[in-house]
Amino acid sequence: MIIHRFKRAMQKMTEKKTIGVGAGTSFLKENNSFILRKLFSMTCAYNGELNEEVPALGGTFTAFCNKKKYETNKLLLAEIEEKNNELIFILKSKDNSFSVVQNWKYSAASKLFHCKYKIVNNTNETLTINRALAQFTFSHGDYELYTQKSHWGCENIGSWIKCHGSCIELRTASGRSSCGNTPFCVLKETETNKAVAFHVIPKGNWVIRAYAKTVNNEADNCVIEAGLSDNDLFFDLASQEELELPEIIIQEVPDCDVSKSAALLHRYCLGSEFEKKNLAEELPLLYNTWLYRFTDFTVKQLDEQLKKAKEIGLECFVVDAGWAGENDEFWGVGNWKEKTKRAFLGRVKDFAEKVRKTGLKFGIWIEPEQFPKSVPIVAEHPEWFFEDSTRINLNLPQAREYFKSQIRRLVEDYSVEYIKTDMNIELGFDESGEELYSYCKKFREVIEEIKAENPSLIIENCASGALRNDLGTQQYFDCAFLSDNVEPFESIRIFQGTILRGIPGRISRWATIKDKGYENNTVVSDDKYVLTPAGATWQKIRYEDINFILASCLCGGGLGFSGDIASLDEEKTEIVKEYIAFYKENRKLLYNSVVHVLTELPTEISDPAKIIAIQFHNEKSDESILMSFMDPASRKCSRNFKLRGLRKNRDYKVMAYFDKKYYSYTISGEELTNYGMEVKVQENMHCHYKSSIWKIIPHKENIAL
Repeated sequence: MIIHRFKRAMQKMTEKKTIGVGAGTSFLKENNSFILRKLFSMTCAYNGELNEEVPALGGTFTAFCNKKKYETNKLLLAEIEEKNNELIFILKSKDNSFSVVQNWKYSAASKLFHCKYKIVNNTNETLTINRALAQFTFSHGDYELYTQKSHWGCENIGSWIKCHGSCIELRTASGRSSCGNTPFCVLKETETNKAVAFHVIPKGNWVIRAYAKTVNNEADNCVIEAGLSDNDLFFDLASQEELELPEIIIQEVPDCDVSKSAALLHRYCLGSEFEKKNLAEELPLLYNTWLYRFTDFTVKQLDEQLKKAKEIGLECFVVDAGWAGENDEFWGVGNWKEKTKRAFLGRVKDFAEKVRKTGLKFGIWIEPEQFPKSVPIVAEHPEWFFEDSTRINLNLPQAREYFKSQIRRLVEDYSVEYIKTDMNIELGFDESGEELYSYCKKFREVIEEIKAENPSLIIENCASGALRNDLGTQQYFDCAFLSDNVEPFESIRIFQGTILRGIPGRISRWATIKDKGYENNTVVSDDKYVLTPAGATWQKIRYEDINFILASCLCGGGLGFSGDIASLDEEKTEIVKEYIAFYKENRKLLYNSVVHVLTELPTEISDPAKIIAIQFHNEKSDESILMSFMDPASRKCSRNFKLRGLRKNRDYKVMAYFDKKYYSYTISGEELTNYGMEVKVQENMHCHYKSSIWKIIPHKENIAL
């Protein structure tokens, strides 16, 4: 008996094989089983091994199809192909009803995996899928999860949650990919202080689930499941058809510091490996009418803003909501007929021509996905729409063509060169059981087709502030509006959270200012103060230094203006011109930079006593822009910030911008990296919020190093 057991044990050892791919990650192949053994430096599965007593721990996928549950021991390895930094493997269900094709591709430069998943129906009948999620099982231990809450005007604010034997579920519904939660999380193993980040690239509604799995009264395993939402999923997959599931990006988190993973993600997304179609090479400086007078404006009032926009050097004039609405409705969405009693009095084309004659591009706001019941097309073709939703059925070819033709018509009628798309409604429950998978796919195709037909057209993704902003939308929209909340300090906080999961150079911002209303206000400072909203409207206002407002809006790749810029006096106009000149000089640097957050990430939207430092670094030119924001009233007015990404064997020229006395100096990359760069603002206990902007470029004498 002992000899028999020994032979069986030796046989099992020979059947085991460890397969590695990228940065210490490995899989364990044993018989027909295939499990994730290590993910970067974190141990996975049941203490990294298969175990006969607990065979359901460690698999890479979980599914529920035709009333049957499938995971580790019910998903067998059918094929495997190992390439350089790439692993392609196929799992088959034990009953051979379906296959799961997985492609894990490792980017050594960015230290991340881009994983693609596909499920294939092997039967001769329709397969109803209720769950199809990537799965990652981590060994016994104590874990915490970093997640972001995201609501209108308070997007992307992160915090850590202990995973004490509970289930933490992040998800979206109704098509808003970053409403409530964002498709991103970081799992930390607290005892070893190691962490890994997960990004879902949504295709319809998404879910990320982290839960404890307890076996035999032992310490918890932590399981992450991610992909297409399974909340209301009953996806009918026809015989021999395949379904491409949401892709997932997995990152190692250096030093367990979430902020340090951001630049690596940016590097990957700026590269050719990350799919992007027909995107603009840079974004124009624009004026948007929304935070001027919302929908209540006249042509004469906009003429004043247009004149000032031309004077200060803007390049595009965008008319937001208020231009359309056949019966004078507030939004006027669905049929896109001009207002005839207000705004342009039915003469938008005349104003558009006026804008072009000044040398600026003309743009409009639309909300293409909302079709209220009052819109004639709903009565004409009720079969195109859903009973409890304003969403059009893009799966129907005629409905899809009508949807596209409406956008095309607006572009052609007004010779539009910039469109701001919005999404102020939820798309509703998907009766098809696909969790909006097909709808979102068709919507993306329409946007890509419109852009292909109009190569110079820029389409901005607003989505009710920033409630549909993810790595998927960043592949086909030119830029994403950061937030309706334009309060300068809070918007910097929102920017910090946004860049943990997206491309900073494609974030558009507005400096929203007005130079009237507080003429008699006394300030204990020689700064130039203007009014700015203290949120997403003018209901509450702040009185801030114009330099701070403008500097805060340089955080991103697209600089815009709103509010009453025509009210600016000559002195403040000249300040604005300086910032615009700086932006134009450094637009490509900002647009193509990775971003390093050099200070603590926010856990709340507002805390003026906190110091913020953000470094934009263009890795091709080795140039950086450092932006810092401090609170002089807190006396936190001097700090050394260690810069990242610089070459230690190179000297750099450091230049101060927007300082009363311009100055520069030369310093080594080693000094800047190891000991930091000193930044000071003038102390003033009566003043909040001061900014400082520096540019760091290679010193010409050793630029060849």
